[in-house]
Amino acid sequence: MGPRLLVLLMLLENVALPIVLLVSNNDDPPDLGSSLSVLRVLRLLRLTKVFRAVPQLLTLVKGITAALVSMLFTVVLLLILLFVFGVVFASQMKAAVCDMPDEVKVVNSVDRCAQIFTLFGSVTESSKSLLLYGTFLDSPAMVATLFWDNRQSYLAWVFLLFIFLSRTPLSRA
Repeated sequence: MGPRLLVLLMLLENVALPIVLLVSNNDDPPDLGSSLSVLRVLRLLRLTKVFRAVPQLLTLVKGITAALVSMLFTVVLLLILLFVFGVVFASQMKAAVCDMPDEVKVVNSVDRCAQIFTLFGSVTESSKSLLLYGTFLDSPAMVATLFWDNRQSYLAWVFLLFIFLSRTPLSRA
């Protein structure tokens, strides 16, 4: 009786209800969201039967929830690393002078010194750039090359250190 009732409710919700709404020539559709959400929650109760039938699934769900706590602290650690290194890069960019040779400074009509200052000019931009290029590894070689060509090799090493530090906690979690 239980599965038949659920199928009947799903048919009513997906087939009969839109037909009733089309037939009633009312411009303002009735607010049925709250009553339909109760029916959707009742459909979710079928999962409890699955968990009773296969207790290994419940063990997996409990393990995932326990792992979420450690992942939360890993993300917090990564955010702290982003902020600290963002402050370091932004403060170094405030004092930096573009020291690229002229043949390297403009490539494909792009001023590479301006590109460095755009990526690491403020703490927020620096943190965003570190997240994209250092954590998500979206072309980190481009950023390291910008530092090497600007004769700021120490910042290239700090950038590589950031990549190493941001990868280490994620691989252990």
